[in-house]
Amino acid sequence: MSVADLKQVVVGPTKEQLAAMKPKDQVKHLLEANKNVIAQALPRHMNPERLMRVAITSVTSVPALLECYVPTLIGGIIQCSQMGLEPNTVLGHAYLVPFWNSQKNRKDAQVIIGYKGLIDLARRSGQIVSIAAHAVYENDKFEFEYGLDEKLRHVPADGDRGKITHFYAVAHMKDGGHAFEVMSESAVRKIRDAAAIKNKAKRNADGDLVIKGPWSDYFEEMGRKTAIRRLAKYLPLSVELATAVSMGDTTERGDLQNLESALDGEYVTMPEDDGSGSDGQDQAAEKKTGGASNADQKPEVTVIDAIAALAKHSNEEVMALWADAELPDAVRQDERFTKAYRARLEEIKAAAAKKK
Repeated sequence: MSVADLKQVVVGPTKEQLAAMKPKDQVKHLLEANKNVIAQALPRHMNPERLMRVAITSVTSVPALLECYVPTLIGGIIQCSQMGLEPNTVLGHAYLVPFWNSQKNRKDAQVIIGYKGLIDLARRSGQIVSIAAHAVYENDKFEFEYGLDEKLRHVPADGDRGKITHFYAVAHMKDGGHAFEVMSESAVRKIRDAAAIKNKAKRNADGDLVIKGPWSDYFEEMGRKTAIRRLAKYLPLSVELATAVSMGDTTERGDLQNLESALDGEYVTMPEDDGSGSDGQDQAAEKKTGGASNADQKPEVTVIDAIAALAKHSNEEVMALWADAELPDAVRQDERFTKAYRARLEEIKAAAAKKK
């Protein structure tokens, strides 16, 4: 079954048949139907059968995920497969997490990349020897300095280490250089709270935000990941790492990842009506591309979509033509995309050199 067929299964005439299934059976059916698409997206080191088993287990073991809009679940699994990460396993590489989509009044699945997943992706670039992230506690010995004479020293305390004060990430490059990023605990909390506020998190009787999900259960791990993501912006990026960083930035802003767009470009989500057009009746609706009735409409392409699409290109001229013809100026000029584009270009050139 093609991706277009899968999309039709979700939104077309067979929707009633799927709705009659139990949620667990529905998800399993759709994953099996899309098995070939997921297998094609996998890197060489991953086994498609294993990923399918992991995906089915991860989705069915978290009851809230069964309440999510199904295309976002499948799209999340495809995104994980493109990055070569297994969702919701003890490896801690990536997590499928339900988020409330207030624009469409439904639950959507989103991909949260764990700090171990970011480390794994960074190492795959071939330009990084090692990368690590740590939490600093108030009783630790810790000092750092930026500038011409950078230094970073951390000696964890024995016994009671106190409360967390900082997070940092450090990477050693293949050429002998290094880079590090330090963030205060308060800076990390501001990032967490900003996303919670945008997602309309509730407040308790004292007026404090009620934090749920990974930020509540795994604050230290999320803090480490935030430091790695900040550091990654200064590192040689593979397409996969650039995608992960971009997805993390989207979640950090409190925006939705729109993972249903991973189910090919035959259906696209149109932007919300901002009041500048006419009546906006067709805004925020899923439209089939192509055909005379949609000739004047262009799909909404996000930075995440564009970065993920880079992996499909193996010819630099074709990739350049695609970027010029298909991508909005805002996406082409985005720093995250340009960095990922350069990284993919280097990969294509390296692959061509090996064939000579």
